[in-house]
Amino acid sequence: MRLSVSLVSGFLYAANVHECPLDIELSTDVPVEIYSRVVVTGVFLSRIDDAETCLGYSQRVLPAKRAFMTLSPGEPVWMQVDAFEHEDDFADYRPGHYRCEVSVLVGERVGEGVRHVDVRGAVELLVV
Repeated sequence: MRLSVSLVSGFLYAANVHECPLDIELSTDVPVEIYSRVVVTGVFLSRIDDAETCLGYSQRVLPAKRAFMTLSPGEPVWMQVDAFEHEDDFADYRPGHYRCEVSVLVGERVGEGVRHVDVRGAVELLVV
């Protein structure tokens, strides 16, 4: 499985705008049965020139019974997330080059059981 992260077309990534939407795509080369709910477990935005600056969120995921679906080649799962969904302190958010890392947790059916797979992707962006 692969996770691709991209910027939202037409959105202005600016320091005075307290949103950071990202398009994410989960894809595969072979058919895989997965839980129908893919859980975003973390979205972290950090300045490329200052590893100390980090915004975003992480969340704990609890096991839950869910329906299965088939993730097929050529039929990715699309989602949109906002790196600032749980953020309220933007003091360190200023113009510059950033890297945004996204991780999702996917429940994959393996025989009679389920294996949880952490899939990650990233994108770089320029904030004006």
